[in-house]
Amino acid sequence: MKNGLLVYAAPTGIVNIGDYIQSLAARQFIGNNINYYINRERLDEFNEDEVRLIMNGWYTHEPNHWPPSRSIIPLFVALHISSLVKDQLLDNKGVQYFKQHEPIGCRDNETVRILKEKGIEAYFSGCLTLTLGNTFSTEINDGNIYFVDAFVSFKKNIRSFLKLFYFGFTKFKLVKKLAKKQFNSLSFHYFIKSALFYSQYSILFSDDLLLQANYINHEMPVDIFANEKAKFECAKELLKKYAQAKLVITSRIHCALPCLAIETPILYVENVEQDEWSYCRLDGLRDLFTIITSKNGKLSFNFDGKINSDSIFKNKDTYKFLRDELNEKCTSFVNE
Repeated sequence: MKNGLLVYAAPTGIVNIGDYIQSLAARQFIGNNINYYINRERLDEFNEDEVRLIMNGWYTHEPNHWPPSRSIIPLFVALHISSLVKDQLLDNKGVQYFKQHEPIGCRDNETVRILKEKGIEAYFSGCLTLTLGNTFSTEINDGNIYFVDAFVSFKKNIRSFLKLFYFGFTKFKLVKKLAKKQFNSLSFHYFIKSALFYSQYSILFSDDLLLQANYINHEMPVDIFANEKAKFECAKELLKKYAQAKLVITSRIHCALPCLAIETPILYVENVEQDEWSYCRLDGLRDLFTIITSKNGKLSFNFDGKINSDSIFKNKDTYKFLRDELNEKCTSFVNE
């Protein structure tokens, strides 16, 4: 049977490279034997040969294109159904489709719950990116520390503005260096963004670490990529960086989970005030992380003193049983 691999539309002109990291996880099991790249948002329009497809990931921005084509033979693992579209995906036709392919492996416990409410057999599988240690390793530690889209909060009130002004004024030279490091720009806009970041993260992290660290954004303009291959290459290069890093601090689950898989120490910054539709994605996954909590613009973490470049962290290993089950499930699927 032929093989497919998920790719992703960018209707807003922005690519979330974390999506392609998820597809790299699926690609491990089919190698270079890819016959079709299949758009996640147009699964019903695929009318080629019958194709085997690992359908991990977030569904879906365009629920009117659900359920997928009969030409797609799916393996549902690491599935997340957004609460914003669950009623559309789980109408009568959608429920019957899932029942044809149960049990459904889910990335979070909330998705398990809403499927079971519809009488669909479902279980918590975790995310397929937990298997990326199959391909990427931490054999080399280059000492780099990365902040990857670490969450920053801003409340529009007098106290927040005064705090921002205080750090921007009293730490002007440091914030200026940080803006150059974070954004490669000294514009007023980016100076303010760096002052906001510094006002929150300097409570837990030393100045030396913040200035020495590297800063990465997973959301990128789609027009910087020539084709799908270029997006996958970008995802690979990021994973190689994370694999060699000393420490990664992030609010991106598709940075945090791969770091667990490749055994790079990871601190996950969790915004406990995010909307329910976003927060529910973490039900079951948050237990795998060492978490820094962000609430009301304040970070809290159980650590003695400030985190610096010499601080040592060790990940939890509770993800490993999920990794092993995912490896077995996906290997069996592609060998059928």
